[in-house]
Amino acid sequence: MLNSESGDREKELDNIAKQLADHPEDETAQKHYEECKKRLEIEQLVKARGAAVRSRAKWIEEGDRNTKYFLNLEKNRSSSNVIRHIKNERNEIAQNPGKVLSTIKNFYNKLFSRDKNLRDTETKLNTFMQCCQHPTLTQEERDACDTHITIEEMGAALKQLNNESAPGCDGITAVFYKTFWRLLKAPLFDCFRECLEVGELSISQRRGIITLIHKGKNTRRDELGNWRPITLTNVEYKIYTKMLALRLQQ
Repeated sequence: MLNSESGDREKELDNIAKQLADHPEDETAQKHYEECKKRLEIEQLVKARGAAVRSRAKWIEEGDRNTKYFLNLEKNRSSSNVIRHIKNERNEIAQNPGKVLSTIKNFYNKLFSRDKNLRDTETKLNTFMQCCQHPTLTQEERDACDTHITIEEMGAALKQLNNESAPGCDGITAVFYKTFWRLLKAPLFDCFRECLEVGELSISQRRGIITLIHKGKNTRRDELGNWRPITLTNVEYKIYTKMLALRLQQ
């Protein structure tokens, strides 16, 4: 029943978006759009909570045959970050997937373009860093940072990773590494040692997924300024960078 209602709500939202595309100043349609969107978000939340409550029973009942559940749950979680409608620079609502992608691309191309002011700022920053007397590491501190990594350091870094953080493109979570750390720590240690000898991490360890996440419930989802880009990196990369961060803290 809830799935059917959510589907009808999404269709209703699409119809209102089309109406707003033709009449962007229609305040009644704008209000209707916001109300419909809020109802859809509530329905999705109820659906997600129901899945969470039922999850333990499904694991016990189905044993290893819970792949479909995990896939459906991931689909449900990721759907909240899907941008179905977005305003372009002319304040028009784009809803076709191709136009949505084009609008996002143009927005960030403009936002991160290298204009003259940015180049001037970089020049001043470089000059400042070369001329000022800033603190530097002692030779002893440098040697401490350059010592070989240890399995103990890797384990300490892994423990500090958030269990709820999203995985990277390999889909492997921090919880997986923590659960099977006894089996994974030796091969991962050898991998990191080889990366240090080569001078760079492997391609898969350096690869990330750039995605957009909504800033909060009190901001409009159809305005790109209310979304922020983040890069989802693999847990191996997070372990390595956390390990370096812990060294610097010491």
